[in-house]
Amino acid sequence: MQPERFIAAHDAQTLPAPPGGVWTNQALLAVAIPRSTAIRAAEANYRAARAAALAARTPPPISLTLVAEYSRDAGGTSPWLLSGLFNIPLDYGARRQARLGAVDLAALQALYDYADAIWSVRSALVHARIERLAAEREAVLAQQVVVIRQDRARKLEQRIRSGEDARPAGVTAATELAAAQRRVQELINRRVTADASLAKALGVATPLIQSITLEPLPATMQPPSNDDLLVWRAEAALRRRDVLRAVADYDVAEQALKLEVAKQYPDVQLGPGYTFERGQHKIPFDLTLVLPPRDLNRANIRSAEAKRAQAAAKLDAAQAAVLDNVDQATIALQGAKALLDRSLTQDIPLAQRADAAARKALAAGEVDRLDQEAVQAAAIDAEITALENWRVGWLAVADLEDAVRRPPAVEADIIEAAVRRAAGDTHE
Repeated sequence: MQPERFIAAHDAQTLPAPPGGVWTNQALLAVAIPRSTAIRAAEANYRAARAAALAARTPPPISLTLVAEYSRDAGGTSPWLLSGLFNIPLDYGARRQARLGAVDLAALQALYDYADAIWSVRSALVHARIERLAAEREAVLAQQVVVIRQDRARKLEQRIRSGEDARPAGVTAATELAAAQRRVQELINRRVTADASLAKALGVATPLIQSITLEPLPATMQPPSNDDLLVWRAEAALRRRDVLRAVADYDVAEQALKLEVAKQYPDVQLGPGYTFERGQHKIPFDLTLVLPPRDLNRANIRSAEAKRAQAAAKLDAAQAAVLDNVDQATIALQGAKALLDRSLTQDIPLAQRADAAARKALAAGEVDRLDQEAVQAAAIDAEITALENWRVGWLAVADLEDAVRRPPAVEADIIEAAVRRAAGDTHE
């Protein structure tokens, strides 16, 4: 293993051409699964856990004790005493079942972790795609506002110098220009951050991401029906893999309790052997009992029962967290959708009518260019606000998908295929 080679290999990664030249969510996910270091690490953990589960089925080792003794006063018999004694632990019953059950559950938990690692990467891709698309669209409008604000601030400064306007008007214009320029920089930063997130999920260097084309998102989003949400909410509380992992934690605690109960009874070891003693051949046989503690293991049983109760409480907490996540994501999506609808149906049309009226008034000589530019900038600001509501809405959609673990069907197929492939590739 040579860690220094990873940097060169990582930076040398390339991206294949997506179908149609546009990167959809499913295209991004299909590329990310074999390349993401987080997914590969989770898959390696699962394979190690599965290998440990298979190794646990190997019977415990048998020990052999050899003894040689020489006597100078043998009394006419052979002076040698030779013996060999085996110690064979008996691996059976509740002890074996509990031990194998624990390692099998550990492998199952590792498989759940692998599936969750895929989902985490999928979630990062979806969020980064939304952030980048929104930043790109907002940046175009934000730059237009900067141009308008710059022109307005310059003209106001000229008027202030000629005494036509007071200084406070110039200060206000300069403040508005600074805010517009700051917004452009914030959008640039958001785009850079989104590119970095995409690159991390895809396992490539960030420069490769900067020129790719992402599939656009619809202009608006449609929240699921109440009936669908009720079904998805219940399914998520029962079938999300973090919940299933908590169930496995409880089963592990149950197996540990069974093992401690089994330790109330003696552990049996067999010891067949052979002895050559002063010319005589003997075949000894012993039975070793490893006795339980003096309290018949009651203290360890109580500890295992407490851990099982702890696992049950954690399972309840995991399910409650899932339900809370679904409810919060649903409320956020409904609120974002309401704000977007208001922007599209009220705020933007109102701002556009005001802009059109200001242009007509400018043409008629009723207002000057400075007033018209203020209204024009406000109209573009309304469009930017709508885009921000659009971004928040689609992020809420992604959060709801995270909460209920229900991606579009084509992405669900990709995830399930990867999980089945990892589970099926393990050779028993």
